Amino acid sequence: MAVKRHVRSRPIRVFLISMFAVPLVSLLALYGFAASITVSNAISDHQYNVAAKAIASGVEGLIVGLPE
Repeated sequence: MAVKRHVRSRPIRVFLISMFAVPLVSLLALYGFAASITVSNAISDHQYNVAAKAIASGVEGLIVGLPE
């Protein structure tokens, strides 16, 4: 009696690539999100430090965005 083999609908290579691609893409998205938050906070902290240093040294008129 012959046993029929199951015919695969998709190649195993496609399955393996999708198994690795989905977590990799989500990890990259998470890294990108964390980097965007970190960079924006670093930029605002830097601008605050520059403004505070300028105010402390008495150069208030040169700070962009502050009233003279």
